[in-house]
Amino acid sequence: MLTFIRKQSLLFFIVLTLLISWLPWLSGGQGFFVFGPSIAGVITIALVSGKEGLRELIQRALKWKVGWKWWFVALFLPALLTLIALGINLMMGATLPPFSFIKTEWYWLPIFFLITIIGGPLGEEFGWRGFMLPHLQRKMT
Repeated sequence: MLTFIRKQSLLFFIVLTLLISWLPWLSGGQGFFVFGPSIAGVITIALVSGKEGLRELIQRALKWKVGWKWWFVALFLPALLTLIALGINLMMGATLPPFSFIKTEWYWLPIFFLITIIGGPLGEEFGWRGFMLPHLQRKMT
């Protein structure tokens, strides 16, 4: 079985991603949804490349060689785009949303922010960019 996984690692990764992400949901459970690709990527890398592959994955994930300008863009561009979309919506005649939940349920804002920060990068990137992208780059170039 391990020989098959090593030869067909991309297929194994995709099938495992779908199983982890959607099988629990199809059976009526919650599932891991966004964490499926990362879980599948880590499992596939562990089976194909062992501890050395996992070590390399972690090293690549922690390599943040970008300038402060890009950190600024990453942090504030989504908010700016949201405000622009809101402005366009108002110019087209819509009314401003009430945002009443902020007054009564303000504690959800940091929780939502944390879920968004963790869910996106940690949920998918170890799979798509940690395993699949390097695999495809090696095979296709």
